[in-house]
Amino acid sequence: MQLNSFSALRRKKIFVEISAVMLIFVSLNFAHKIDITNPLFGDILFTNDMPVITWRTEYGASDFRLELYKGKIYLLTITPVCNNSYCYQWNIPADILSGEDYQIKITDLNNPNNYCFSGYFRIVSKCKEDNPIAPPTEYNQSWEISTVDNSADVGYFTGIDFDNLNRPHISYYDNSNGDLKYAYWNGTTWVIQTIDAGGNVGKWTSIAVNRANNNVHISYCDDGNRDLKYALWNGVSWSTVTVDATGNRGEYTDIALDTYGNPHISYIYGGSGDLMYAFKTGAIWGTVCVDDANDTGRYTGIDLDNNNYPHFSYHDYTWYRYWCKYAYYSGSGWPKQWVDQRSGTGYYTSIGVDNNSTPHISYQGASHCDYARYNGSNWELTSVDPHSGDLYIGGTSIAFDALDRPHIAYYRASSTSQGRLGYAYWNNTGWVTEVPDSNGSVGGHPSIAIDNNNCIHISYVDWSNTALKYAKKVITGIIEQEKSKIDNKRPILAVPNPISGDRITISYRLTNSGYTHLNLYNSMGERVKTLSNSQQDAGLHKIVWDRRDENGKRLPNGVYFITLHTEYGSVNTKIILIE
Repeated sequence: MQLNSFSALRRKKIFVEISAVMLIFVSLNFAHKIDITNPLFGDILFTNDMPVITWRTEYGASDFRLELYKGKIYLLTITPVCNNSYCYQWNIPADILSGEDYQIKITDLNNPNNYCFSGYFRIVSKCKEDNPIAPPTEYNQSWEISTVDNSADVGYFTGIDFDNLNRPHISYYDNSNGDLKYAYWNGTTWVIQTIDAGGNVGKWTSIAVNRANNNVHISYCDDGNRDLKYALWNGVSWSTVTVDATGNRGEYTDIALDTYGNPHISYIYGGSGDLMYAFKTGAIWGTVCVDDANDTGRYTGIDLDNNNYPHFSYHDYTWYRYWCKYAYYSGSGWPKQWVDQRSGTGYYTSIGVDNNSTPHISYQGASHCDYARYNGSNWELTSVDPHSGDLYIGGTSIAFDALDRPHIAYYRASSTSQGRLGYAYWNNTGWVTEVPDSNGSVGGHPSIAIDNNNCIHISYVDWSNTALKYAKKVITGIIEQEKSKIDNKRPILAVPNPISGDRITISYRLTNSGYTHLNLYNSMGERVKTLSNSQQDAGLHKIVWDRRDENGKRLPNGVYFITLHTEYGSVNTKIILIE
């Protein structure tokens, strides 16, 4: 197989060289006096790298222009003037697309009819992980706890979001009066308003702030009429509207805004437990039944992906199931999946879709706070708070930081302890849990938001005092971290190479500790396996790899690249897989 591949490559090279000779003959340019010696036919170059172009001449020309072509089409000028030093180092732009028909053209500026094209070579557009990386910034942080509204029996069903000044806005239910209430921080104090007092309204609230204009959107339930309602602050005044008045609607609402500022709401039809979806386009509201399979749709959550398509998390309450479920809009239909089929899972779900359109779900599972992430083929399940006792989770809420790491707020209680506000975040290797507030029975109906400064905001109810509380994790300083350096005297080694088996030992050395990526790429620049992605100590590191990709499939024969990324740059090595 390898001999045939090399023969085909050689035939292609001969064909290109013959074609070049014929082109020279037709143009009466009988002999190019410029010969490009690098890059050569079949070479692979990567964006963001700085390869060297080399050439030789048979005469004493002094000035040359270097250009990049794709096929025979001019793409860009590498340098307009270069003296005859026989070499030039250039930076391949990051936005160059992958392709195998690139050429370098070198032209004698004193004789434009005298030029030369290199052989065709390939440029591979690197994945975003290929750029030199910095470790996640770690901060010294502390929690600031405050009471927002301590009037009688308030703070239920909270929702939180922030505006373009990173100031928090909270929606919640006033249980003593049956009203929808709203509080926001004006930079000095909390401003509290009653938004809707028309009957028993305000349960199951959710809030979203359009940071383009700071308009505030709130979804909630009119419990007296069992209708879904919606409130809007347009910058001047509040308005309220009934979105779905067909009866027994509006429980478990969650709201999200698309890139145009339009609201999207998930909720249920309480009569049969169906998962419902409402969306607004212009002045028109539309509603869709997403899932009507038995008693499903409770404890809903909604978020939107990069196409503004909705994704839903919810609980199937059918008596023999009690499982966590997921649905999304594909562009033409509503596919549905089981997330967790263990008994007693899927209560109090919350969903977030990251910048790669990957869904993440927090929920109560097996009496603990659990988390699920879809990896492209199945759901990966982990326990966020693996308490060994009878831990009770009474609400979860999920959000992402600037590095797309999930953070979860949740209510935790057990038969031996009163309720506490729980908080957990993913630090790239595991879940770190904290208890921001344990003063009394606190933490009910939590909602979390992470602002543009990576500050954590959580709203929740204080059951002991039936008051609305607020927790903010503020930065008090930066924890300095060592930066990893590659020992360039000892590059990455892969043994054996070429590789004919399924057990490959990869080794490299760091001169001091730091955060590193070790990735495997195919010849098209596609990442096929993350070999390591963690904080590592200084010294020699060895990894044994089984020749399988991210999905467990055995990789076919071919050329691959192992790349080690640190804050100081990258180093790579080529490996060849054979049978």
